Amino acid sequence: MQQSSGDGSAAGQAAGADFSRLSGDALEKAYVDREVKAHQAMLAALDGELIPSAKNEELHNRLTDLRAETVAHLQHAQEVQHEQKVRELMAQQPDFTWVP
Repeated sequence: MQQSSGDGSAAGQAAGADFSRLSGDALEKAYVDREVKAHQAMLAALDGELIPSAKNEELHNRLTDLRAETVAHLQHAQEVQHEQKVRELMAQQPDFTWVP
């Protein structure tokens, strides 16, 4: 499923992100944020449109499997996103050293 960046959807906006001027932590944060949005958009499409309209059992099963994989990827991206936020908060604490 490919969407143009001009269609206004979350997936389209995520795909059109420009990382060329970013580096380090800012690049990592932008990338992870984009991945979270893209996986959320994929789940919305699978749940709202693709799985319910699948007439063929094999297609329905494959889409259901894809949904499970997408959930796992989303959870991982959200965990990374959470860790980034914790690091940001800890960096604001002058007497605290972050040890992952």
